Amino acid sequence: MKKISLIVLLAFAAPLAMAQSASSPTVKVPAYNLAVPEKTVGKISSGFDSYRGAYDLSNGQVLSLANSGATMYAQLDDGSRHELAATGYGKFVATDLSMRITLERKADGEVGGEMLIARSPSIAGQPMAYVRLALR
Repeated sequence: MKKISLIVLLAFAAPLAMAQSASSPTVKVPAYNLAVPEKTVGKISSGFDSYRGAYDLSNGQVLSLANSGATMYAQLDDGSRHELAATGYGKFVATDLSMRITLERKADGEVGGEMLIARSPSIAGQPMAYVRLALR
C-alpha cells in the first residue's frame, strides 16, 4: 500500500515540478494566459489613438493610456509606465507581462472593457496572482 501511495504522489508531483522548471515568457493561471505575442499589430491597426486617455477602473484606480512616438504605454494612477504590445484591435498586453487590457467602444460612444493586472505573490515561489477589473 505504501508503494502505491508513493507512486500516486510522484505521478501528481512530477508535472508540477516540470512546469516550475520550464522557463517561458508565458504566465498561465486557470482561465488566464499572459504572453507577449510573437506577432503584434501597430499602433494604428490596434486603434490605440482612439483609446488614448484616462479610464476609471472598478477598484477606484485610474488607467492612463499614452504614447511616445510609436511606443504605447499604460500607467495605473501615479505608478510606473508599462510598455504595451498590441495583439489586435483594442487589445494590449504589457511587455513585462504585468497587465492585459481589452477595450471596446460601445454603440453610445463610451469605452468599456476589462483589465487583468498581475499582483506579485506575498511568498516567493508562489504562483502569480491576477486581479480582473472592469473599465467604467
